[in-house]
Amino acid sequence: MFPTYQVRLTGLDPGASFALMLDFAPCDDKRYRYSFHSSSWIVAGGRQGACAPGQSARGAHWMKQAVTFDKLKLTNNPTDGGG
Repeated sequence: MFPTYQVRLTGLDPGASFALMLDFAPCDDKRYRYSFHSSSWIVAGGRQGACAPGQSARGAHWMKQAVTFDKLKLTNNPTDGGG
C-alpha cells in the first residue's frame, strides 16, 4: 500500500534508550474500510486513539544504519493486539 520509508538518525545519545514510531495523522474524525464491491473507501466508524510504541533500543543501535519501515501493519481495529 505504501512505498518503503527509510530514515537515517544522527545525534542521538548512544547509551540512551529510544523507541521509534511512524504516525499517520488522520485527515478527519472517521475510520474507513475498503469496499471491494464498490471499489471505494467507505466510512466505518469514529477515529481511534494512537497505538503504544513498539520495542526500544539504544541510540547506538538506531544510528548504525538506516532505519527502514518496510513492513507496516495498518488497522482500524482497536482490539487488534498485533500492533
